[in-house]
Amino acid sequence: MKTLLQNRKALIGLVIIAFIVLVAIAAPLLTQYDPAARTGRPHQAPSLDHILGTTRIGQDVFARLIYGARTSLAVGFGAGLLITLVGTALGIISGYRGGKTDEIISFFTNMVLVVPNLPLLLVLAAFIGQASPLVIALILGATSWAWGARVTRAETLSVKQKDFVKSAEMMGEPQWRIMTFEIFPNVISIVGINFIGSVIFAIITEATLEFPRPRRSESDLLGHHALQRAEGLGPFGRRLVGYSHPLLRARLPRHRHVIAELRRRRDRQSTAAHRQSSEALVPARPFRGGPPVTQPLLSVRNLTIDYIGEEKDFRAVKDVSFDVAPGEVFGLAGESGCGKSTIAFAISRLHKPPALIRKESRILLDGRDVLSLDRQALSAFRWREVAMVFQSAMNSLNPVLRIETQFYDMLRTHKNMSRAEARERTAEMLTLVDIAPDRMRDYPHQFSGGMRQRIVIAICMALDPKLVVMDEPTTALDVVVQREILQRINELRRSFGFSVLFITHDLGLMVQFCDRIGIMLAGKLVEQNTAEAIYRTPKHDYTKKLWASFPSLHGGVLL
Repeated sequence: MKTLLQNRKALIGLVIIAFIVLVAIAAPLLTQYDPAARTGRPHQAPSLDHILGTTRIGQDVFARLIYGARTSLAVGFGAGLLITLVGTALGIISGYRGGKTDEIISFFTNMVLVVPNLPLLLVLAAFIGQASPLVIALILGATSWAWGARVTRAETLSVKQKDFVKSAEMMGEPQWRIMTFEIFPNVISIVGINFIGSVIFAIITEATLEFPRPRRSESDLLGHHALQRAEGLGPFGRRLVGYSHPLLRARLPRHRHVIAELRRRRDRQSTAAHRQSSEALVPARPFRGGPPVTQPLLSVRNLTIDYIGEEKDFRAVKDVSFDVAPGEVFGLAGESGCGKSTIAFAISRLHKPPALIRKESRILLDGRDVLSLDRQALSAFRWREVAMVFQSAMNSLNPVLRIETQFYDMLRTHKNMSRAEARERTAEMLTLVDIAPDRMRDYPHQFSGGMRQRIVIAICMALDPKLVVMDEPTTALDVVVQREILQRINELRRSFGFSVLFITHDLGLMVQFCDRIGIMLAGKLVEQNTAEAIYRTPKHDYTKKLWASFPSLHGGVLL
């Protein structure tokens, strides 16, 4: 509401709507006449007694107009609410669930869209006869939801690809909660516009349906009497309501400035990081690493993942095997599209069709077969055993929820904490990453990119996981912030004792941070060794070419 009131156009639209509603509510105070009673001579001209004159049977036009506005607004808002509820619910469910659910809902949506709306309404209205406002609202709601469902579905398809939705899935939140608290707030602008448009549509359609039929004796709908008499005030009233629609619409989408701001910052930071990335090449500390792992925390064996196509399959990961020891940092490096993120998603079981993990694949965490976990066990496994920092991690925070709410959702899901307990844990975790606890009620856009990154890491640490998968966690950050983030991760790793699977295409950054490194090429793990060996004596030609691709710090020009 505060956002609406700060915009002049939206405020004007709100005032128009409020004026019409108040006039309808205050009808008994604004006129002494009964709208159904004969109170004067037929066709009497406007006067002090009858402001707008009388009808052909002597009824007061002003009384009939303002009393009729009650019915019009009741039908409009009732039908608009029903249209919006049905369209929003079906659109979000269809877009998020996908598969058969999407096909069934889309089938019925297409059927409703194909049938001409107004002729259908006229037939239904004639069949029902003197229908009550409730019945008319139900008819409008049952025949007019499809457009809103289609638009909401399209927006949901976009939102569900965001990292904060994947993060919620990783946390084990149930689907109904993800759709209600993660997706719905991010499509609220579409829902608001749909609701206002539906109200206007319902009011105008109601007048259209009533025009060819005999009037009910008690009152006129907004504009119906003027349609019969062509006096102009009724159409003017509908236009007032209609003009308020674009005025309100001018402000409704503005809450999405949060997402737009995140994107602008990401683009600026990405450019800066690209120009300075070569500065991180030379290791800033002695190399770590030792003999091959004997008792791994994570064991990946013969991992093969296909993306199933209509004509042929694409093999994204080909027979990959590696281990990660307790407390170790293992890195996966390679160019974009080589299968690094696909492996990360497989470890957390986040893949959905058309991705398919082949039967010969094995993923063991602390001796537990990850690929055999059922839904309930998998929900408990995620975030408590394995946490994940997604690509562009600073976008993993829901832009329309406060930081404390995002902590609470995860803590409530896995530990059934009360709000007070969750608030204490949130303050503790924010302190660990050098963020003041009193900022937990801020929104993500109120933090810098590096601070948002640290908040995501704090959320990952809140349940003390054994393994943290970091999929390019420093993307779009400059080299100074990258170093701060990695130092903080190292400090937390020493304190909590978790292992890290670190994924990036920046080999220079990886040799500073990892104990051992695996090199990916076209879905295959072509080389793995200690960080020092990968840096000083790479064996595979592709690894050598990766090092050769870095410009020299002592000569040449970085384009």
